[in-house]
Amino acid sequence: MGGVYPPDLWGERPGLAKLAAYARHGGGAPTDGPLRTGQIWWFRLVCLPITAWAYWKAWALERPFRGVPVLIVQTWWWLLNMAVFLHLL
Repeated sequence: MGGVYPPDLWGERPGLAKLAAYARHGGGAPTDGPLRTGQIWWFRLVCLPITAWAYWKAWALERPFRGVPVLIVQTWWWLLNMAVFLHLL
């Protein structure tokens, strides 16, 4: 674990292209074989959707005029889900 360091999120967020390049060519797995294929599919199915969603939320919440409507819709969605859940109990 000597070469594993988290990215500097204050200075530079790792972009999706950088994450995709790491999945295809990075040092996390051998160059060929099932481990590399697994790493690529992990990026496609898990990393890409979660990272894209998190970056979108970060962008939306950076400014009040974007953030307030997002928070209103998110609160409404949460309350709707809670109402459905409590109704099912």
